[in-house]
Amino acid sequence: MDYFSSALAIGLGFGVTHSMIMYGSILAHASGRGNLMSEACGNISVFVLSAIMAVAFTVMHVFLSLCAFDALCAKKWIDLIWKFGVVVAAHLLLSLLTLLNQKGGSCIASIVLVYAVLLGMGGYTFRVVYSSLSLVHKLPAAIN
Repeated sequence: MDYFSSALAIGLGFGVTHSMIMYGSILAHASGRGNLMSEACGNISVFVLSAIMAVAFTVMHVFLSLCAFDALCAKKWIDLIWKFGVVVAAHLLLSLLTLLNQKGGSCIASIVLVYAVLLGMGGYTFRVVYSSLSLVHKLPAAIN
């Protein structure tokens, strides 16, 4: 195993586990009759909202895992602190944006902002992976 494939496997595993624990019980009840509407948005089902958030968190955990592995390979302390700071800040921001799904919030704004953070973190992760000496040298082996 190399750093790239380990980071992908750990990120995907942790993301799927997180989604199953947080949203699995909600999605398991989606097969019954009837519909449960979200308190924040009367036109979006709780099941649809949970599925959208589960996908976002799974992808985000893959991105965060790649960035965290790159941070662990940093030679300087300032790089380690900066890269882990980005990982912690992105996770905290994404988690705080889910509070908009509560009563009085806006689930549409929550979805848009969560995916905006996800897009920004995806761009940052792309830059990190292709500029990292420890991850980029292992990339052709991971693709084959």
